[in-house]
Amino acid sequence: MRSGQACNREHLAGAFYGYLQEIVWNNGFFGQRLADADVAHTAGARSGHTGLREVLASPDVDFLSSPYSYGFRGVGGEGGFMAPEESVRLAGKLWISEEDMRTHLWPQHSYYGQTHNAHETAEVLKRQLANILTHNAGAWWCDWGKREGGAYADPEVMHVFRRAMEVGQHQFALPDRSSVAEIAVVFDAESPLYRSTANNWDIPNWRNRAWGIARIGAPVDVLLLSDLLEGRARDYKLYYFKDAFHLSASERETLKALLRRDGKAALWLYAPGFVEDDLDVAHCEDLMGLALRMTERQWGVSIYVSNFDHPLTRALPASTFWGTDMRLGPLFTVDDTHATTLGTAVISQGRCEPGYVLREYPTWASLYMCAPNPPPMVLREIARYVGVHLYSESEDVLYADRYHVALHTVRAGAKRVYLPYRADVWEVYSGRFVGRNCTAFEDVVEAGGTHLYYYGPGPRP
Repeated sequence: MRSGQACNREHLAGAFYGYLQEIVWNNGFFGQRLADADVAHTAGARSGHTGLREVLASPDVDFLSSPYSYGFRGVGGEGGFMAPEESVRLAGKLWISEEDMRTHLWPQHSYYGQTHNAHETAEVLKRQLANILTHNAGAWWCDWGKREGGAYADPEVMHVFRRAMEVGQHQFALPDRSSVAEIAVVFDAESPLYRSTANNWDIPNWRNRAWGIARIGAPVDVLLLSDLLEGRARDYKLYYFKDAFHLSASERETLKALLRRDGKAALWLYAPGFVEDDLDVAHCEDLMGLALRMTERQWGVSIYVSNFDHPLTRALPASTFWGTDMRLGPLFTVDDTHATTLGTAVISQGRCEPGYVLREYPTWASLYMCAPNPPPMVLREIARYVGVHLYSESEDVLYADRYHVALHTVRAGAKRVYLPYRADVWEVYSGRFVGRNCTAFEDVVEAGGTHLYYYGPGPRP
């Protein structure tokens, strides 16, 4: 019997499902107290999570959930959702985050980014609440870490919860809670079925969310590739394709029609479109409008910026590089005389070939990187180049919606925030007035601190 029939549709029914941003799991990921636990293989192809498109289409599923990301939960980290949350919203479902935070009241050495004192717990809790608020998600907080009193039983922490309840009630009254993201980060649910089970791609690609994407300085929407192909997603200025390795000829044509217009830009990683009925680098060129060279070797791949005369790279430090020491194979570099080389790849035998390039067409642009995990400053300059509004350039974790912008810091200092329109600004958690009738403001934030700013209509929360 279906869930809706079982409860006569009088209750919500959901599942822990759709962990496509976190599918690096194996026994070694959680330790399992086994010194020889498998750390070499990803769970992507055997996780059962590749059917997310079908689950989202089901009328018997009202919500999806997961613990929040295990990648970087601690102070200074990102703590985002495991699923492509914008696809959940597009399907008319609710995302509910399981906030199983290891607070300072948990037993010592509980790991998973455990906080060390009440103040750290409060600031990380503020970060999590800001993420949930700006994504219009739901959440529950797991209180199982301390047998007596609970894992949040501290006056400073409970004050944050009380304030969050007030802010949440205010959010319901706002006139438009749709996303303002101009960047789409795109995942293919079925990509793990078409590549090796070696954990060589998933780990660096997964790390990029906390170490790169969350620190661009602009919000992003995380989407399923199928939402683009089937016309459910709105338009964006920049599309960041994380693993679009398998596409049919008709799907390539659909993507090309979507992307090659209106000044859009696409950022591709490693081997986009390489897998159809066969494996052919010509599929990549057809999709991206960029010609690649394939080398049938396995090796680590690194990219360093080698051209500082272009607007995309002019502001970057000379030490800018990224990639992975994990062996990828085959290897891809760029062989296109019409492309502008921005960065050089170092691959097997120390070979240096174009690895980060831009090719511009009259109505669109294509960017390609042969290695994963680009740092935030590289992603930020791409976003700036294609006209994305940047709220911040301090490389702090940032969340934003139409009326809020939140920063969670590693480094203390005066943080400058740029608003998309002129407004009065308050810091929400403290109720402190920050700026009047401004399009930009500065505020001092401590290391490991979280500030949530409101600049919306009507009375402040």
